[in-house]
Amino acid sequence: MRAVRGLGMLTLCGLLSLAAARGARADSVVVTPGDANDGHGQSVVDALSARGITAELATVDACRVLACLGELAGSRATSHALRYVVESGGGEGDHLHVWLVNAEGHAGDARVALGAGGPAAVVADAYSLARSALLLGGHGVLSIVTVPAGAAIGVDGEPAGHAPLDVHVQAGVHRITADLSGFASERERVEVEAGRTVRAELSLHRLDRAPAAALRDAPGSRSLLNPILGGVLIAGAAVALLLAGDALVSGGECESDDAAGGCTERVEFGHGDAVLLGGGVLALGLGVYFIAGQPLVGGAN
Repeated sequence: MRAVRGLGMLTLCGLLSLAAARGARADSVVVTPGDANDGHGQSVVDALSARGITAELATVDACRVLACLGELAGSRATSHALRYVVESGGGEGDHLHVWLVNAEGHAGDARVALGAGGPAAVVADAYSLARSALLLGGHGVLSIVTVPAGAAIGVDGEPAGHAPLDVHVQAGVHRITADLSGFASERERVEVEAGRTVRAELSLHRLDRAPAAALRDAPGSRSLLNPILGGVLIAGAAVALLLAGDALVSGGECESDDAAGGCTERVEFGHGDAVLLGGGVLALGLGVYFIAGQPLVGGAN
């Protein structure tokens, strides 16, 4: 019985140890510098450990090429192997370049700018970015917002939805369009790196109403009603002016004689004739205005 209990305890301890090992493996890394003269290896391991990542240091000789990082992770029973190098960026400053490879050989990488603290100060951030790149498989995320919100978004010519929204895209340069009724369309080109989320904010500008003169002068905007109304008004003005003018010229002339040859009725320029004269002048002016000024836009074309 004691032997059975002892065997059971050993089995339980073994299972617990295996579970613990697998749990550690899920967030553990073996670190190898890319340069034998680097000198930052232990501080890099300490920085990762401070962020809750189980890290251990391997020498440069443990893996001199990227292809063996997956084997290194498998041999050390860690979830990943990390290789880093300090790259001189010239005018852009120095960067820490990190490659992260899992035991299956899948890789992701990231570059972050180096500050005064050296590799140890930024390696944890680089590790997170490289891990995101590994999980996304060469993709990044476009986080798009517009002001005001609700604009229709297109990415590389394809509809993506309405802002705000996140779009998973391949690493590279992408074209974003934003369209909203009453606002001018906006265009922007954004570069996305693998494993990174890039925020793109597009501010839309409200369209001003076009001045009446601009609408009138726009091709195809002048209405055919202008010459029609103008012609009708001028024709009516001509009739009215002819009648009023005839009364004005013939004023005082005898319109009807009696048997003795005397004039019984003479032509007079009365109130009706004055109304015809004024109306004719007004109609003539309006007709010229509609034809020359083209005040009506749209309508029948």
